[in-house]
Amino acid sequence: MSYKYSLILALLLIPGSICAMPIKDLYKMQNENELRQAIADYEKLDTYDAIQRSGIAYHNLATLKVSGASEKAVKFLKKASDMKPTDSITLAYLGSATTMSARDSWNMFTKMADANRGFNLLDKAVSLDPNNAILRVLRINNSLQAPDFLGRKRMVKSDFAKVEQLLTENPNQLDPETVADLSRKAGKLDK
Repeated sequence: MSYKYSLILALLLIPGSICAMPIKDLYKMQNENELRQAIADYEKLDTYDAIQRSGIAYHNLATLKVSGASEKAVKFLKKASDMKPTDSITLAYLGSATTMSARDSWNMFTKMADANRGFNLLDKAVSLDPNNAILRVLRINNSLQAPDFLGRKRMVKSDFAKVEQLLTENPNQLDPETVADLSRKAGKLDK
């Protein structure tokens, strides 16, 4: 077998290589088995992309309420954030995972501290990249799940309006399933 052929074959078989799943596919992935496979592919690698993707996959498992997933998401996303502190996607997913960690905690003091820390990270991510629809969707979803006394609902309408504007300018920024889910949530908000 030639060296060139061996190199191409190795790149195709190595998780996290140039042939890896596009990160936008990971954003919307909600199948537990597919998420566990993505984690198995990326968790053992020590690159920024692999660490970030492991964190996002754990985040998505946490949205499915898989036990322990929110804590693992925070662990991986914190490590990725330490590597690239101004990456808005990583900050937003870390913020979202931190709010889910608050959701999953039994300790009231931890719940409040994690919820506030998570929302601060989400707000920071949006301020770093205000025209990124993914960040706004994460903040919308977290804000809608927050208890009313945290005052997060006030941001939801402005985030919906901004996402609508962004989609008018670039309809491909979000996948059709996410747009449909947002439309459903916006409709419920107006009632």
